[in-house]
Amino acid sequence: MFWQPPLGRSSRWSQRLQPWLIIKRLASPFMKYVVVFLSVWIVAYAHLGDTREELEARLGAVRRESNHATAAQGRVHILGPSFEFEKDGWRLRCDMIDGKCVRISYARRGGWTQEQMDTLLEENAQGAKWMLGIMPSKRSRFWDRSDGGRANWESSGRMDFVSPEYTKAQRSLEDELKRKAQEKPKL
Repeated sequence: MFWQPPLGRSSRWSQRLQPWLIIKRLASPFMKYVVVFLSVWIVAYAHLGDTREELEARLGAVRRESNHATAAQGRVHILGPSFEFEKDGWRLRCDMIDGKCVRISYARRGGWTQEQMDTLLEENAQGAKWMLGIMPSKRSRFWDRSDGGRANWESSGRMDFVSPEYTKAQRSLEDELKRKAQEKPKL
């Protein structure tokens, strides 16, 4: 915030501050555009479908490696490795299946701009179109992709992308486990 004169001073203060008021008025809209422009280009990118090598080339070394899992038939089943990255204030978690990134979570502190969300949606479209879901609010938004992909943003500072391959892998595991559960015991 710019300095302002103490209350009750003569008009000499306002005459002296005229150049500052002009700069303030000109700089304010300009700075808004600069901040928005930079915030769009500073987003750390990872794409659905990327390999580990592509992710490391774009985001640097893996900060943490673990496994991601899903629950089916009353148990937790590991689907594949998960890699966490940090770059330019962004935290990314990429879940892999068959060597490809199938689920991504972007997180950062502070507010999100619509341009950041649009950029991430565009970068994770994989040639398909995103459609905004029903009932968007200030706290959350959902998108569906024409090929079955999903995305959601939460005001807590997170945006998640799920590819159709992830959903297929989950369903395939569930179907296999159901089939095994229905088999006759071989005693």
